Amino acid sequence: MEICFVIKTHTPKIMTKRYSFILAPLLILPLALSAQTWDGDTNNNWTTDTNWVGDLAPANDGTAILIFDDGFTTNFTPNIDTPYDINTARFSGSTEFVLSGGPLTFSGIDAELEYTPDANAGTMSVNVPLVLNGTTLFTRIKNASGVRLSLAGDISGTGGIQKHFNNSTLRLAGDNTFSGGVQFSRGRLELSSDTALGTGTLDMSSGAANSNLINTKGGTLTLANDITYGTSADIDVASAFDGNITLGGTFQLTVSSASDMDRGLRVSSGGTLTLNGNITEDSNKAHDFRLAAHTSNDGTIVVNGDGFYTGQTLIGLDGDTVVGQVFINGDHSASSDTQVYDGTTLSGLGTVSQATINTNATVDPGDENGNNGQLTVAGNMTLADSSTVIMDLDASGTSDSILLTNDGQLSIGASTILSLTSSEALTGEYGIFSFSENLGDYGTFATILLNGSAQDWLDSGYAIDYGTTGISLTAVPEPHHYALMFGGMVALLCVWRRSRLSPSFGIEKHN
Repeated sequence: MEICFVIKTHTPKIMTKRYSFILAPLLILPLALSAQTWDGDTNNNWTTDTNWVGDLAPANDGTAILIFDDGFTTNFTPNIDTPYDINTARFSGSTEFVLSGGPLTFSGIDAELEYTPDANAGTMSVNVPLVLNGTTLFTRIKNASGVRLSLAGDISGTGGIQKHFNNSTLRLAGDNTFSGGVQFSRGRLELSSDTALGTGTLDMSSGAANSNLINTKGGTLTLANDITYGTSADIDVASAFDGNITLGGTFQLTVSSASDMDRGLRVSSGGTLTLNGNITEDSNKAHDFRLAAHTSNDGTIVVNGDGFYTGQTLIGLDGDTVVGQVFINGDHSASSDTQVYDGTTLSGLGTVSQATINTNATVDPGDENGNNGQLTVAGNMTLADSSTVIMDLDASGTSDSILLTNDGQLSIGASTILSLTSSEALTGEYGIFSFSENLGDYGTFATILLNGSAQDWLDSGYAIDYGTTGISLTAVPEPHHYALMFGGMVALLCVWRRSRLSPSFGIEKHN
Protein backbone atom coordinates (compact mmCIF):
# COMPACT_ATOMS: atom_id res chain seq x y z
CA MET A 1 0.00 0.00 0.00
CA GLU A 2 2.85 2.33 0.81
CA ILE A 3 4.51 1.71 -2.54
CA CYS A 4 1.28 2.40 -4.37
CA PHE A 5 0.86 5.61 -2.43
CA VAL A 6 4.31 6.81 -3.34
CA ILE A 7 3.93 6.02 -7.01
CA LYS A 8 0.55 7.63 -7.26
CA THR A 9 1.43 10.85 -5.43
CA HIS A 10 5.00 11.53 -6.44
CA THR A 11 5.36 10.14 -9.95
CA PRO A 12 1.95 10.24 -11.63
CA LYS A 13 3.23 11.81 -14.90
CA ILE A 14 6.18 9.45 -15.09
CA MET A 15 4.02 6.42 -14.50
CA THR A 16 1.35 7.65 -16.97
CA LYS A 17 3.98 8.13 -19.65
CA ARG A 18 5.57 4.79 -18.87
CA TYR A 19 2.29 2.91 -19.08
CA SER A 20 1.36 4.70 -22.29
CA PHE A 21 4.38 3.08 -23.96
CA ILE A 22 3.31 -0.28 -22.63
CA LEU A 23 -0.40 0.06 -23.52
CA ALA A 24 0.04 1.52 -27.01
CA PRO A 25 1.31 -1.73 -28.59
CA LEU A 26 -1.42 -3.64 -26.76
CA LEU A 27 -4.08 -1.36 -28.22
CA ILE A 28 -2.63 -1.66 -31.71
CA LEU A 29 -2.09 -5.42 -31.49
CA PRO A 30 -5.75 -6.49 -32.02
CA LEU A 31 -6.01 -4.18 -35.04
CA ALA A 32 -2.78 -5.59 -36.48
CA LEU A 33 -4.02 -9.10 -36.03
CA SER A 34 -7.44 -8.48 -37.66
CA ALA A 35 -6.56 -5.97 -40.42
CA GLN A 36 -3.87 -7.25 -42.74
CA THR A 37 -2.55 -5.66 -45.90
CA TRP A 38 -1.53 -7.51 -49.06
CA ASP A 39 1.89 -6.67 -50.51
CA GLY A 40 2.47 -9.74 -52.71
CA ASP A 41 6.23 -9.60 -52.28
CA THR A 42 6.87 -13.31 -52.86
CA ASN A 43 4.19 -14.81 -55.11
CA ASN A 44 0.41 -14.68 -55.68
CA ASN A 45 -0.75 -17.06 -52.94
CA TRP A 46 -2.76 -15.94 -49.92
CA THR A 47 -1.25 -18.58 -47.67
CA THR A 48 2.32 -17.30 -48.14
CA ASP A 49 3.24 -15.30 -45.04
CA THR A 50 5.64 -12.97 -46.85
CA ASN A 51 2.86 -11.79 -49.19
CA TRP A 52 1.39 -9.78 -46.32
CA VAL A 53 2.66 -6.74 -44.46
CA GLY A 54 4.18 -8.08 -41.24
CA ASP A 55 4.95 -11.42 -42.93
CA LEU A 56 1.96 -13.17 -41.45
CA ALA A 57 -0.85 -14.70 -43.53
CA PRO A 58 -4.38 -13.89 -42.31
CA ALA A 59 -6.27 -16.24 -40.04
CA ASN A 60 -8.60 -18.56 -41.90
CA ASP A 61 -11.36 -18.46 -39.30
CA GLY A 62 -13.89 -15.82 -40.45
CA THR A 63 -12.36 -12.93 -38.50
CA ALA A 64 -9.75 -11.44 -40.84
CA ILE A 65 -10.10 -7.96 -42.35
CA LEU A 66 -8.03 -7.82 -45.54
CA ILE A 67 -6.81 -4.66 -47.28
CA PHE A 68 -5.81 -4.53 -50.93
CA ASP A 69 -4.42 -1.07 -51.77
CA ASP A 70 -2.38 -0.34 -54.89
CA GLY A 71 -0.19 1.95 -52.78
CA PHE A 72 1.24 -1.10 -50.98
CA THR A 73 1.85 -3.49 -53.85
CA THR A 74 2.55 -4.00 -57.53
CA ASN A 75 1.08 -7.50 -57.43
CA PHE A 76 -2.60 -7.16 -58.39
CA THR A 77 -3.42 -10.85 -58.93
CA PRO A 78 -3.88 -12.47 -55.50
CA ASN A 79 -4.64 -16.18 -55.69
CA ILE A 80 -6.85 -17.75 -53.02
CA ASP A 81 -4.84 -20.97 -53.09
CA THR A 82 -6.97 -22.68 -50.47
CA PRO A 83 -10.60 -22.11 -49.44
CA TYR A 84 -10.56 -19.06 -47.17
CA ASP A 85 -12.97 -17.76 -44.55
CA ILE A 86 -12.73 -14.02 -43.77
CA ASN A 87 -14.89 -11.18 -42.46
CA THR A 88 -14.04 -8.23 -44.71
CA ALA A 89 -12.16 -7.44 -47.92
CA ARG A 90 -11.40 -3.81 -48.83
CA PHE A 91 -10.02 -2.77 -52.22
CA SER A 92 -8.78 0.73 -53.01
CA GLY A 93 -6.77 2.69 -55.54
CA SER A 94 -6.79 3.23 -59.28
CA THR A 95 -5.66 -0.29 -60.26
CA GLU A 96 -8.09 -3.19 -60.34
CA PHE A 97 -7.20 -6.29 -58.35
CA VAL A 98 -8.02 -9.57 -60.12
CA LEU A 99 -8.68 -12.45 -57.73
CA SER A 100 -8.39 -16.12 -58.64
CA GLY A 101 -8.89 -19.44 -56.86
CA GLY A 102 -11.31 -19.70 -54.00
CA PRO A 103 -13.91 -20.16 -52.82
CA LEU A 104 -13.92 -17.15 -50.53
CA THR A 105 -16.27 -17.33 -47.54
CA PHE A 106 -17.58 -14.29 -45.65
CA SER A 107 -18.53 -14.85 -42.02
CA GLY A 108 -19.32 -12.91 -38.88
CA ILE A 109 -21.15 -9.72 -38.04
CA ASP A 110 -20.88 -6.74 -40.44
CA ALA A 111 -19.09 -8.66 -43.17
CA GLU A 112 -18.07 -6.27 -45.95
CA LEU A 113 -16.84 -6.22 -49.51
CA GLU A 114 -15.71 -2.64 -50.08
CA TYR A 115 -14.27 -0.76 -53.05
CA THR A 116 -12.81 2.76 -52.77
CA PRO A 117 -11.61 3.92 -56.21
CA ASP A 118 -9.48 6.97 -56.89
CA ALA A 119 -11.92 8.32 -59.49
CA ASN A 120 -15.61 8.20 -60.42
CA ALA A 121 -15.12 5.50 -63.02
CA GLY A 122 -14.05 1.92 -63.45
CA THR A 123 -15.03 -1.56 -62.33
CA MET A 124 -13.90 -3.81 -59.52
CA SER A 125 -14.56 -7.43 -60.46
CA VAL A 126 -14.65 -10.33 -58.01
CA ASN A 127 -14.91 -13.41 -60.20
CA VAL A 128 -14.18 -16.13 -57.64
CA PRO A 129 -16.85 -18.27 -55.99
CA LEU A 130 -18.25 -16.69 -52.82
CA VAL A 131 -19.89 -18.36 -49.82
CA LEU A 132 -22.09 -16.31 -47.48
CA ASN A 133 -21.87 -18.10 -44.15
CA GLY A 134 -25.16 -17.03 -42.59
CA THR A 135 -24.21 -13.37 -42.73
CA THR A 136 -25.38 -10.32 -44.68
CA LEU A 137 -22.55 -9.15 -46.92
CA PHE A 138 -22.48 -5.37 -47.15
CA THR A 139 -21.26 -4.44 -50.62
CA ARG A 140 -19.99 -0.89 -50.51
CA ILE A 141 -18.47 1.64 -52.90
CA LYS A 142 -17.06 4.65 -51.08
CA ASN A 143 -16.39 8.21 -52.21
CA ALA A 144 -17.41 7.64 -55.83
CA SER A 145 -20.31 7.47 -58.24
CA GLY A 146 -20.57 5.87 -61.64
CA VAL A 147 -18.47 2.92 -60.45
CA ARG A 148 -19.33 -0.77 -60.76
CA LEU A 149 -18.67 -3.59 -58.30
CA SER A 150 -19.11 -6.83 -60.22
CA LEU A 151 -19.61 -10.20 -58.52
CA ALA A 152 -19.36 -12.65 -61.41
CA GLY A 153 -18.49 -15.82 -59.51
CA ASP A 154 -21.16 -18.20 -58.24
CA ILE A 155 -22.47 -17.22 -54.80
CA SER A 156 -23.80 -19.83 -52.36
CA GLY A 157 -24.59 -20.12 -48.67
CA THR A 158 -27.35 -19.10 -46.28
CA GLY A 159 -26.47 -15.42 -46.11
CA GLY A 160 -27.61 -12.45 -48.17
CA ILE A 161 -26.31 -9.31 -49.89
CA GLN A 162 -27.02 -5.67 -49.14
CA LYS A 163 -26.22 -3.03 -51.74
CA HIS A 164 -24.92 -0.34 -49.42
CA PHE A 165 -24.03 2.57 -51.69
CA ASN A 166 -25.99 5.14 -53.64
CA ASN A 167 -25.28 6.16 -57.21
CA SER A 168 -22.99 3.32 -58.23
CA THR A 169 -23.65 -0.15 -59.60
CA LEU A 170 -23.68 -3.65 -58.15
CA ARG A 171 -23.57 -6.39 -60.78
CA LEU A 172 -24.55 -9.99 -60.00
CA ALA A 173 -23.71 -12.41 -62.79
CA GLY A 174 -23.18 -15.88 -61.36
CA ASP A 175 -25.35 -18.98 -61.17
CA ASN A 176 -26.22 -18.11 -57.60
CA THR A 177 -27.91 -20.24 -54.94
CA PHE A 178 -27.51 -18.12 -51.78
CA SER A 179 -30.76 -17.99 -49.84
CA GLY A 180 -30.55 -14.83 -47.74
CA GLY A 181 -31.92 -12.48 -50.41
CA VAL A 182 -30.77 -9.11 -51.72
CA GLN A 183 -31.51 -5.74 -50.10
CA PHE A 184 -31.49 -2.99 -52.72
CA SER A 185 -32.39 0.61 -51.95
CA ARG A 186 -30.75 2.95 -54.45
CA GLY A 187 -28.52 3.13 -57.51
CA ARG A 188 -28.21 0.42 -60.14
CA LEU A 189 -28.53 -3.32 -59.69
CA GLU A 190 -27.36 -5.17 -62.81
CA LEU A 191 -28.47 -8.77 -63.22
CA SER A 192 -26.76 -10.92 -65.84
CA SER A 193 -28.36 -14.30 -65.14
CA ASP A 194 -31.79 -15.65 -64.25
CA THR A 195 -30.42 -16.86 -60.90
CA ALA A 196 -28.43 -13.72 -60.09
CA LEU A 197 -30.54 -13.02 -56.97
CA GLY A 198 -30.16 -16.52 -55.58
CA THR A 199 -33.26 -18.11 -54.07
CA GLY A 200 -34.24 -15.40 -51.60
CA THR A 201 -36.32 -12.23 -51.81
CA LEU A 202 -35.34 -9.00 -53.55
CA ASP A 203 -36.11 -6.47 -50.80
CA MET A 204 -36.83 -2.93 -52.03
CA SER A 205 -39.05 -2.00 -49.10
CA SER A 206 -36.70 0.81 -48.08
CA GLY A 207 -35.95 1.88 -51.64
CA ALA A 208 -35.67 5.41 -52.93
CA ALA A 209 -36.36 7.08 -56.25
CA ASN A 210 -34.15 6.13 -59.17
CA SER A 211 -33.55 2.57 -58.08
CA ASN A 212 -32.64 0.98 -61.39
CA LEU A 213 -33.01 -2.75 -62.02
CA ILE A 214 -30.94 -3.43 -65.13
CA ASN A 215 -31.00 -6.46 -67.42
CA THR A 216 -27.47 -7.13 -68.71
CA LYS A 217 -28.09 -10.76 -69.63
CA GLY A 218 -28.36 -10.21 -73.36
CA GLY A 219 -31.90 -11.62 -73.66
CA THR A 220 -35.07 -11.73 -71.61
CA LEU A 221 -34.20 -11.90 -67.91
CA THR A 222 -36.55 -14.24 -66.02
CA LEU A 223 -36.50 -14.00 -62.20
CA ALA A 224 -38.39 -16.40 -59.93
CA ASN A 225 -37.73 -14.39 -56.76
CA ASP A 226 -40.38 -12.77 -54.61
CA ILE A 227 -40.05 -8.99 -54.45
CA THR A 228 -40.88 -6.63 -51.60
CA TYR A 229 -41.40 -3.14 -52.95
CA GLY A 230 -42.14 0.26 -51.48
CA THR A 231 -41.28 3.46 -49.64
CA SER A 232 -40.55 5.67 -52.63
CA ALA A 233 -38.89 2.84 -54.53
CA ASP A 234 -38.79 3.53 -58.24
CA ILE A 235 -37.72 0.55 -60.33
CA ASP A 236 -36.60 1.70 -63.75
CA VAL A 237 -36.29 -1.49 -65.75
CA ALA A 238 -33.68 -0.53 -68.29
CA SER A 239 -31.16 -2.53 -70.24
CA ALA A 240 -27.96 -2.47 -72.19
CA PHE A 241 -29.55 -5.13 -74.40
CA ASP A 242 -33.25 -5.78 -75.03
CA GLY A 243 -34.60 -4.62 -71.69
CA ASN A 244 -37.09 -7.42 -71.16
CA ILE A 245 -37.49 -8.69 -67.59
CA THR A 246 -39.97 -11.30 -66.37
CA LEU A 247 -40.73 -11.50 -62.64
CA GLY A 248 -42.23 -14.80 -61.58
CA GLY A 249 -42.50 -14.43 -57.82
CA THR A 250 -44.96 -12.62 -55.59
CA PHE A 251 -44.72 -8.83 -55.73
CA GLN A 252 -45.47 -7.47 -52.25
CA LEU A 253 -46.36 -3.80 -51.83
CA THR A 254 -45.26 -1.83 -48.78
CA VAL A 255 -46.32 1.59 -50.08
CA SER A 256 -49.10 3.38 -48.25
CA SER A 257 -49.92 6.10 -50.79
CA ALA A 258 -49.39 7.14 -54.38
CA SER A 259 -47.13 10.02 -53.34
CA ASP A 260 -44.88 7.57 -51.48
CA MET A 261 -44.50 5.45 -54.58
CA ASP A 262 -43.29 8.38 -56.70
CA ARG A 263 -43.09 7.08 -60.28
CA GLY A 264 -43.51 3.39 -59.57
CA LEU A 265 -42.51 0.60 -61.92
CA ARG A 266 -41.09 2.07 -65.10
CA VAL A 267 -39.65 0.66 -68.28
CA SER A 268 -37.09 2.40 -70.44
CA SER A 269 -35.28 1.60 -73.68
CA GLY A 270 -38.46 0.22 -75.21
CA GLY A 271 -38.23 -2.92 -73.06
CA THR A 272 -40.93 -5.07 -71.49
CA LEU A 273 -41.45 -5.85 -67.80
CA THR A 274 -43.66 -8.90 -67.20
CA LEU A 275 -45.08 -9.73 -63.75
CA ASN A 276 -46.33 -13.31 -63.61
CA GLY A 277 -46.67 -13.46 -59.83
CA ASN A 278 -49.52 -12.10 -57.75
CA ILE A 279 -49.44 -8.56 -56.35
CA THR A 280 -50.00 -8.54 -52.58
CA GLU A 281 -49.99 -6.21 -49.56
CA ASP A 282 -47.84 -6.56 -46.48
CA SER A 283 -50.60 -5.69 -44.00
CA ASN A 284 -54.26 -4.82 -43.72
CA LYS A 285 -53.81 -1.21 -44.83
CA ALA A 286 -54.39 -0.20 -48.44
CA HIS A 287 -51.43 -0.02 -50.79
CA ASP A 288 -51.33 1.58 -54.22
CA PHE A 289 -49.79 -0.06 -57.26
CA ARG A 290 -48.31 2.33 -59.83
CA LEU A 291 -47.17 1.22 -63.26
CA ALA A 292 -45.65 3.62 -65.74
CA ALA A 293 -43.43 3.60 -68.76
CA HIS A 294 -40.46 5.88 -69.24
CA THR A 295 -41.09 9.51 -70.10
CA SER A 296 -39.10 9.30 -73.33
CA ASN A 297 -39.38 5.68 -74.48
CA ASP A 298 -42.25 3.46 -75.51
CA GLY A 299 -42.03 0.76 -72.85
CA THR A 300 -44.43 -2.04 -71.96
CA ILE A 301 -45.56 -3.58 -68.67
CA VAL A 302 -47.50 -6.86 -68.67
CA VAL A 303 -49.24 -7.91 -65.44
CA ASN A 304 -50.36 -11.55 -65.66
CA GLY A 305 -50.72 -12.14 -61.92
CA ASP A 306 -53.80 -11.29 -59.86
CA GLY A 307 -53.96 -8.26 -57.59
CA PHE A 308 -54.67 -8.65 -53.87
CA TYR A 309 -53.99 -5.02 -52.94
CA THR A 310 -56.82 -2.70 -51.94
CA GLY A 311 -55.37 0.69 -52.89
CA GLN A 312 -55.48 2.28 -56.31
CA THR A 313 -54.12 0.94 -59.58
CA LEU A 314 -52.29 3.92 -61.07
CA ILE A 315 -51.18 3.72 -64.68
CA GLY A 316 -48.92 6.58 -65.73
CA LEU A 317 -48.16 9.78 -63.85
CA ASP A 318 -50.75 12.34 -62.87
CA GLY A 319 -49.68 15.67 -64.36
CA ASP A 320 -46.76 14.24 -66.36
CA THR A 321 -47.01 12.77 -69.85
CA VAL A 322 -45.81 9.15 -69.96
CA VAL A 323 -45.48 7.10 -73.12
CA GLY A 324 -46.12 3.38 -72.85
CA GLN A 325 -48.65 0.58 -72.53
CA VAL A 326 -49.76 -1.49 -69.53
CA PHE A 327 -51.50 -4.85 -70.03
CA ILE A 328 -53.62 -6.10 -67.12
CA ASN A 329 -54.32 -9.79 -67.75
CA GLY A 330 -55.04 -10.85 -64.17
CA ASP A 331 -57.91 -10.05 -61.82
CA HIS A 332 -57.29 -6.69 -60.12
CA SER A 333 -60.87 -5.99 -59.11
CA ALA A 334 -59.89 -5.84 -55.41
CA SER A 335 -58.23 -2.49 -56.11
CA SER A 336 -60.30 0.50 -55.01
CA ASP A 337 -59.91 2.45 -58.24
CA THR A 338 -58.06 2.42 -61.58
CA GLN A 339 -56.64 5.66 -62.98
CA VAL A 340 -55.08 5.87 -66.46
CA TYR A 341 -53.17 9.11 -66.99
CA ASP A 342 -52.05 11.30 -69.88
CA GLY A 343 -50.17 9.48 -72.64
CA THR A 344 -50.52 5.96 -71.20
CA THR A 345 -52.58 3.09 -72.59
CA LEU A 346 -54.48 0.49 -70.54
CA SER A 347 -54.81 -2.84 -72.33
CA GLY A 348 -55.23 -6.50 -71.48
CA LEU A 349 -57.72 -9.32 -71.07
CA GLY A 350 -58.09 -9.12 -67.31
CA THR A 351 -60.28 -7.30 -64.82
CA VAL A 352 -59.73 -3.88 -63.28
CA SER A 353 -61.74 -2.03 -60.69
CA GLN A 354 -63.83 1.01 -61.55
CA ALA A 355 -61.78 2.94 -64.07
CA THR A 356 -61.17 6.50 -65.23
CA ILE A 357 -59.47 7.01 -68.58
CA ASN A 358 -58.23 10.55 -68.12
CA THR A 359 -57.65 13.25 -70.73
CA ASN A 360 -55.26 12.12 -73.49
CA ALA A 361 -55.15 8.60 -72.05
CA THR A 362 -56.22 5.49 -73.97
CA VAL A 363 -57.94 2.17 -73.35
CA ASP A 364 -57.21 -0.56 -75.90
CA PRO A 365 -58.46 -4.09 -75.01
CA GLY A 366 -56.54 -7.14 -76.23
CA ASP A 367 -53.36 -8.89 -75.18
CA GLU A 368 -49.70 -8.11 -75.72
CA ASN A 369 -49.54 -10.54 -78.65
CA GLY A 370 -52.09 -8.60 -80.69
CA ASN A 371 -55.02 -10.95 -80.04
CA ASN A 372 -58.53 -9.53 -79.74
CA GLY A 373 -60.27 -9.93 -76.43
CA GLN A 374 -62.34 -8.47 -73.63
CA LEU A 375 -61.24 -6.15 -70.84
CA THR A 376 -63.56 -6.22 -67.83
CA VAL A 377 -64.25 -3.21 -65.61
CA ALA A 378 -65.75 -4.22 -62.26
CA GLY A 379 -67.70 -1.01 -61.68
CA ASN A 380 -68.14 2.38 -63.29
CA MET A 381 -66.08 3.53 -66.26
CA THR A 382 -65.44 7.19 -67.07
CA LEU A 383 -64.05 8.22 -70.44
CA ALA A 384 -62.84 11.75 -69.74
CA ASP A 385 -62.81 14.55 -72.29
CA SER A 386 -60.34 13.91 -75.13
CA SER A 387 -59.67 10.32 -74.09
CA THR A 388 -59.50 7.53 -76.69
CA VAL A 389 -60.97 4.04 -77.02
CA ILE A 390 -59.31 1.70 -79.54
CA MET A 391 -61.10 -1.42 -80.79
CA ASP A 392 -59.69 -3.93 -83.27
CA LEU A 393 -62.23 -5.71 -85.51
CA ASP A 394 -61.94 -8.57 -88.01
CA ALA A 395 -64.06 -10.01 -90.82
CA SER A 396 -65.11 -13.04 -88.77
CA GLY A 397 -67.23 -10.84 -86.54
CA THR A 398 -64.93 -10.87 -83.51
CA SER A 399 -63.60 -7.71 -81.93
CA ASP A 400 -62.08 -6.18 -78.85
CA SER A 401 -64.65 -5.27 -76.25
CA ILE A 402 -65.17 -3.83 -72.78
CA LEU A 403 -67.54 -5.42 -70.26
CA LEU A 404 -68.90 -3.41 -67.34
CA THR A 405 -69.93 -5.58 -64.38
CA ASN A 406 -71.20 -4.91 -60.85
CA ASP A 407 -73.93 -2.66 -62.30
CA GLY A 408 -71.24 -0.35 -63.61
CA GLN A 409 -72.21 2.92 -65.27
CA LEU A 410 -70.54 4.31 -68.41
CA SER A 411 -69.85 8.00 -68.90
CA ILE A 412 -68.51 9.26 -72.25
CA GLY A 413 -67.02 12.74 -72.07
CA ALA A 414 -66.84 15.46 -74.69
CA SER A 415 -64.33 15.15 -77.55
CA THR A 416 -63.86 11.45 -76.82
CA ILE A 417 -62.55 9.38 -79.74
CA LEU A 418 -63.53 5.86 -80.79
CA SER A 419 -60.81 4.50 -83.05
CA LEU A 420 -61.65 1.30 -84.94
CA THR A 421 -58.96 -0.71 -86.71
CA SER A 422 -59.33 -3.56 -89.19
CA SER A 423 -57.23 -4.99 -91.98
CA GLU A 424 -60.28 -6.66 -93.58
CA ALA A 425 -63.69 -5.67 -94.88
CA LEU A 426 -66.15 -5.72 -91.99
CA THR A 427 -69.31 -7.78 -91.98
CA GLY A 428 -72.01 -8.34 -89.39
CA GLU A 429 -72.39 -6.88 -85.93
CA TYR A 430 -69.65 -6.15 -83.40
CA GLY A 431 -70.39 -5.69 -79.71
CA ILE A 432 -67.74 -3.28 -78.45
CA PHE A 433 -69.28 -2.42 -75.06
CA SER A 434 -71.50 -4.62 -72.87
CA PHE A 435 -73.32 -3.62 -69.68
CA SER A 436 -74.48 -5.82 -66.83
CA GLU A 437 -77.59 -3.67 -66.39
CA ASN A 438 -79.68 -1.46 -68.65
CA LEU A 439 -78.21 2.01 -68.95
CA GLY A 440 -79.83 5.26 -69.99
CA ASP A 441 -78.09 8.20 -71.60
CA TYR A 442 -74.33 7.77 -71.14
CA GLY A 443 -73.09 10.00 -73.97
CA THR A 444 -71.74 9.43 -77.46
CA PHE A 445 -68.34 9.53 -79.10
CA ALA A 446 -67.51 12.88 -80.67
CA THR A 447 -65.25 11.34 -83.32
CA ILE A 448 -65.22 7.85 -84.77
CA LEU A 449 -62.23 6.76 -86.83
CA LEU A 450 -61.82 3.71 -89.05
CA ASN A 451 -58.16 2.90 -89.66
CA GLY A 452 -57.31 6.48 -88.78
CA SER A 453 -59.88 8.14 -91.06
CA ALA A 454 -62.91 10.00 -89.76
CA GLN A 455 -66.22 8.48 -90.79
CA ASP A 456 -69.57 10.05 -91.65
CA TRP A 457 -71.69 7.40 -90.05
CA LEU A 458 -74.82 8.46 -91.91
CA ASP A 459 -73.21 7.59 -95.24
CA SER A 460 -70.36 5.21 -94.49
CA GLY A 461 -71.86 1.78 -94.71
CA TYR A 462 -71.72 1.33 -90.94
CA ALA A 463 -74.14 2.00 -88.14
CA ILE A 464 -73.36 2.44 -84.44
CA ASP A 465 -76.00 1.72 -81.83
CA TYR A 466 -75.82 3.20 -78.32
CA GLY A 467 -78.13 0.67 -76.69
CA THR A 468 -79.23 0.12 -73.12
CA THR A 469 -77.24 -3.11 -72.82
CA GLY A 470 -74.20 -2.09 -74.81
CA ILE A 471 -72.69 -0.31 -77.80
CA SER A 472 -72.49 -2.16 -81.09
CA LEU A 473 -71.25 -1.51 -84.60
CA THR A 474 -73.04 -2.99 -87.60
CA ALA A 475 -71.58 -3.17 -91.09
CA VAL A 476 -74.44 -2.02 -93.40
CA PRO A 477 -74.13 -2.51 -97.21
CA GLU A 478 -73.35 0.77 -98.96
CA PRO A 479 -75.69 2.22 -101.69
CA HIS A 480 -73.75 0.70 -104.58
CA HIS A 481 -74.15 -2.65 -102.84
CA TYR A 482 -77.92 -2.13 -102.94
CA ALA A 483 -77.69 -1.30 -106.66
CA LEU A 484 -75.80 -4.47 -107.35
CA MET A 485 -78.30 -6.46 -105.35
CA PHE A 486 -81.22 -4.87 -107.27
CA GLY A 487 -79.51 -5.53 -110.62
CA GLY A 488 -78.98 -9.13 -109.67
CA MET A 489 -82.64 -9.54 -108.75
CA VAL A 490 -83.75 -8.04 -112.11
CA ALA A 491 -81.46 -10.42 -113.99
CA LEU A 492 -82.90 -13.37 -112.13
CA LEU A 493 -86.45 -12.21 -112.95
CA CYS A 494 -85.61 -11.96 -116.64
CA VAL A 495 -84.21 -15.47 -116.67
CA TRP A 496 -87.33 -16.72 -114.97
CA ARG A 497 -89.64 -15.01 -117.50
CA ARG A 498 -87.64 -16.37 -120.45
CA SER A 499 -87.97 -19.83 -119.02
CA ARG A 500 -91.78 -19.42 -118.91
CA LEU A 501 -91.79 -18.56 -122.63
CA SER A 502 -89.68 -21.52 -123.72
CA PRO A 503 -91.18 -24.37 -125.98
CA SER A 504 -91.51 -26.60 -123.02
CA PHE A 505 -94.23 -24.28 -121.76
CA GLY A 506 -96.31 -24.54 -125.01
CA ILE A 507 -94.92 -21.56 -126.86
CA GLU A 508 -94.27 -22.18 -130.48
CA LYS A 509 -90.98 -21.32 -132.00
CA HIS A 510 -91.04 -19.93 -135.57
CA ASN A 511 -88.15 -20.08 -138.00
